[in-house]
Amino acid sequence: MENKFPNLYIIGAMKCGTTSLYEYLKQHPDIFMSDVKEPELFFEENSHLIRDGICKSKEDILSLMMKGYKCQKIVGDSSSSYTKFPMFPRCKDIPSKIKSVCKNPKFIYIIRNPLYRLVSEYKFYVRRLGVNGSFKDHLRWRGKVCLPISLYFFQLSNYLKYFDKSCFKVIIFEEFVSNPLDTLKDIFKFLELDSTKYGLGEFKVYNKSPRSQDELKFDKESYDNIIKPIKEDVDQMEKFLGRSLDLWDLSEERWVKKDKA
Repeated sequence: MENKFPNLYIIGAMKCGTTSLYEYLKQHPDIFMSDVKEPELFFEENSHLIRDGICKSKEDILSLMMKGYKCQKIVGDSSSSYTKFPMFPRCKDIPSKIKSVCKNPKFIYIIRNPLYRLVSEYKFYVRRLGVNGSFKDHLRWRGKVCLPISLYFFQLSNYLKYFDKSCFKVIIFEEFVSNPLDTLKDIFKFLELDSTKYGLGEFKVYNKSPRSQDELKFDKESYDNIIKPIKEDVDQMEKFLGRSLDLWDLSEERWVKKDKA
């Protein structure tokens, strides 16, 4: 549909349940989610849809996204790559591009224990992209671009330059997993939608990372290199949310593997 842009953006974070949320929201009759889960509309020529030859322009991407639209109140773009700065430097410009086409959008941002997210991302690279090397090597060589994805307030602060705090709904992944229906009702209230229209009773988990028998842990050096910026960012997010995030165990005891005697 010409000139119809999304008014809801699920901006991440990667490996925090965005695929499951996308699938659940699609079931509400007043929400339209693109069949392409991550269209990367505002990456324009850098969108994977253009790189892969599926679309030739931003207009083509938008046309593909809106295929099947039936005048629903909410139109969603769930590109979790929108909070991957500096991995994708163009993320810096995403909020201003959204602002130019949608003055009052809504944003949903799902966040989880930042250390769990790093582990899950590494497993994704190994499982889906065939990445070789240890977790320690991954953090050594890719840590500078992967760590900031777990610095949630750092990513969010770029959007807060353009949009009021009231435009954002931050979802805690661990609470979403334990009680998806209550989380969805809260989201529908945020979107000003009737939750009684929602009929999904079972909540399948999508794009789930497989659990290994021995959960990955950090070596002491890697943990020491990342824990300070993570804790500082969590403190900032707690202030933004006005609540504690002490449900996230970030302790060395939990996350650092012990040397063998």
